[in-house]
Amino acid sequence: MEQGNYGENFDRGYEEQARPRQQVIVIGELVPDKRTTKNLAICSLVLGILAIVFSFLPYIGIILALIALPQGIVSLVQKRPGKGLAIAGIITGIFGILLSILFILVYVVAVLAL
Repeated sequence: MEQGNYGENFDRGYEEQARPRQQVIVIGELVPDKRTTKNLAICSLVLGILAIVFSFLPYIGIILALIALPQGIVSLVQKRPGKGLAIAGIITGIFGILLSILFILVYVVAVLAL
């Protein structure tokens, strides 16, 4: 082993240091996606409850409920944990939409009655 100036090692050439990495090839089946979180179901439920709370404000309750519904449905379709939360989120979302429509109709009738 030959030592050069400043402790350089000449036995290992530049070719060995600059060697590209080998590609990794995976043989076999892919691991199925195991989603174990209840985030979509919880978010659906929270947005459904907020849709009910804010249903007296025109369009705010409908917007919140329309965000809650697909999240609850996706959580059910993907068979994630929290099935009860997702169902509750869908129900509160639907109730929020109906309540918002009812309040909008009340506002329209009240304005027309003036």
